[in-house]
Amino acid sequence: MTQAVALRLTPKQMSVIWTGLDFLVSAESKRKKDGTAKYYYLFRVYPPPAGFDRGTMHPQMMNIVIALWKKLRAKRESGGRLQLDCLEIRAAVFAVRVAMAIMRTRQAVIRRKEIEYRAAVKAGIGSPHAAPAFRGGISPERLNALREEAHAARVKEAQRYTKRSQMQARRTITSLERHMKRANRQLLRLISKDEYTALMSAWQQHLRWMRLHLAYFGSQHPPTGSKRKRQELLDILTDIAVDGLKKEGYVPPEPRELRRALRLYVRSSTRGREGVNSIPFLLRHPKHVDTKRFLAEWVVSRTQVGRAR
Repeated sequence: MTQAVALRLTPKQMSVIWTGLDFLVSAESKRKKDGTAKYYYLFRVYPPPAGFDRGTMHPQMMNIVIALWKKLRAKRESGGRLQLDCLEIRAAVFAVRVAMAIMRTRQAVIRRKEIEYRAAVKAGIGSPHAAPAFRGGISPERLNALREEAHAARVKEAQRYTKRSQMQARRTITSLERHMKRANRQLLRLISKDEYTALMSAWQQHLRWMRLHLAYFGSQHPPTGSKRKRQELLDILTDIAVDGLKKEGYVPPEPRELRRALRLYVRSSTRGREGVNSIPFLLRHPKHVDTKRFLAEWVVSRTQVGRAR
């Protein structure tokens, strides 16, 4: 049905496309074998609201993605000239976006490991302080500082590489979208406008399905405990936040808005983004002034609150 257009992909462009494309095909293979992929939306744990669009799996569209994977496999390292139609180009663009999501996920892992490492160093876990006072003429403090510097350098280099890769991915998408316009014009010469609209609608539904069932990089950690325990946790955090807001001179927001903001904090903490201000730390020190101030500032930054008169 569709007519291909000629284009050339550089080795860097092919590399970022192949990263996402190989991930999608591997995820689909695992889904067929085990019934589910590694990265998918947890529908049973986080039921979506009524009317939520889950997308529709179209086998013909999935075959196009797999055929593109087979077509690019021989040129995944060198790049080269290709003939791709509009759907194949769209699949390549989605593969680039998947590769970008993989990079962001890796960067989040790097940040989390950096926080864990610094917390371990601060607590003295694995530090040279438990060893003899000197090692080769270097004091324990100096050795510990050198370890921190080396770790920071490794993290910085990994983040720099991720930033360069993200820039290359955005440039690849821009290039592919230019070729997509030519492919769309070629296709519209072959089919009617209504047929084109129906084809693109089917692709969008399949694209939605792939996002949720093959390449969903949201939270993969279900909430611990029962719903009652989660509500009890929110009750404790609510009391701390209200006390902190009053001490800071703010009027607490509506209960619904307050709990919404605290749910955002719970989600952020379970993903390891809050460092020392994690849920276990706050629960161990609920009456500490820093705990109350932290939750108060969190609520103020995410809700509309006013100063007490």
